[in-house]
Amino acid sequence: MTDKNKEQGLFITRRGEVVRLSEDSWSVSSSSRGKSFSVDLGRQTCTCRPGVVLLEKCAHIYAVDFALGHIAMPDEYDDYPGYQGEPSHGEYSHHGYGEWNQERAYSGNTQTVVGRVKDAGGTQGLSATSDKERKTYPQNWPAYNKAQTREAIDFPEILSRFISAVPEPTQHLGRPRIPRADKAFACVFKVYHCWSMRRISGLLKTPFDKEYIGCIPHFNVIIDWMQSPELTEILLYLITVSGLSLKHIEHTFAIDGTGLSTSRFVRWRSDKYKRSMKRREFIKVHAICGVETNIITAAAISGWIGEESHDTNYFVPLLERTAKYYGVEHILADKAYLSRVNAEFAEMVGAVPVIPTKINTVITEIENTAWGRLIERNQDESAFSRYYLRGNIETVFSTIERLFQKHIRTAHPVAQVNEALCKLLCHNIVVLIHERYKNGIEPDYSLVEELKLFSV
Repeated sequence: MTDKNKEQGLFITRRGEVVRLSEDSWSVSSSSRGKSFSVDLGRQTCTCRPGVVLLEKCAHIYAVDFALGHIAMPDEYDDYPGYQGEPSHGEYSHHGYGEWNQERAYSGNTQTVVGRVKDAGGTQGLSATSDKERKTYPQNWPAYNKAQTREAIDFPEILSRFISAVPEPTQHLGRPRIPRADKAFACVFKVYHCWSMRRISGLLKTPFDKEYIGCIPHFNVIIDWMQSPELTEILLYLITVSGLSLKHIEHTFAIDGTGLSTSRFVRWRSDKYKRSMKRREFIKVHAICGVETNIITAAAISGWIGEESHDTNYFVPLLERTAKYYGVEHILADKAYLSRVNAEFAEMVGAVPVIPTKINTVITEIENTAWGRLIERNQDESAFSRYYLRGNIETVFSTIERLFQKHIRTAHPVAQVNEALCKLLCHNIVVLIHERYKNGIEPDYSLVEELKLFSV
């Protein structure tokens, strides 16, 4: 093969970056992995510089010809410039193990994949085109668009319904206090908008005009209430009961933990590096969510060091709180939660624990216990057929960090806990808004009245 453009076209085809857009229209990536160019095979034109300025048959047109079989593939693999042998493990990362990193064009549930593929025997070969039936997840765009455009309007209305039952202590003397419900509303509303305490005061006028709150608290009052341990108890309860309208949908749950950075730093002297070192402190959020709607059903906050930060310590309390209000059939967790205590408690509440075993787990003989049944199930690959849904809890954390920031703005230890819990409650309300317009499911406020039983 002497034509440089033809050699480069073969390189592009083998790398799997040729995508059919329509009958004669193709999208071909450049050989340097930069921008993509449009190829019209019928007119033999391309939007790259050689195709537009020099009016010659460029490498991108040759790549399409190779992909369609118009030009025969050479038998040898390593005779063209730029070929570096088999790709590294990193090229598998975006589209899963067992196939190359290919560009895809979706058409309904079918996607046209052009380029190098992996056959059933595990060897690599070249495939001109292959149509694969692959499961896709359609989006109800009208419902999604309506939920997105109505979110800022519906959020204060739903929040006020949840907060309305916050208990108020009896007052006999002194100036009238600001209702706790109004202060709690302002705290969550502030976290939802990711603004400072002072700037949020102006936004509170809208819910005040709509009578969602009785007054607009001063920003110092909001700061003081954010530091209150009483708010922590209220938020933990609201996180759990806010998703009760979805309990008939959620039967499989996933649990995990993540960190949110704070404004504090810790310093220490390193004997290894002979210098002072520092790092930002963070708090750890432990949560359990339903895998169908990603609603959070229970949560806890811990420090970033010490025994209290270990994930496995929060399996039992979070699952116990969830099982009190929801029907738990399966609980998905990673290896950090593997223990006999967790396996036994999961079965105690009627759930099947799906937790992979560690590489150093010693298996002697299968016991007739919860632990033994867990080990026995793990030896069957079919037991992990839905384990991929555990990634939904990672999606929840990613969503919270993107929508409500991945760091904590407050400095007070209790305020940091409350701010993190406010982020989780905001996420739940957003999920409820989407379910309202997607499936017509309204929030359930039946257990909100139990807030009145909280000590004041």
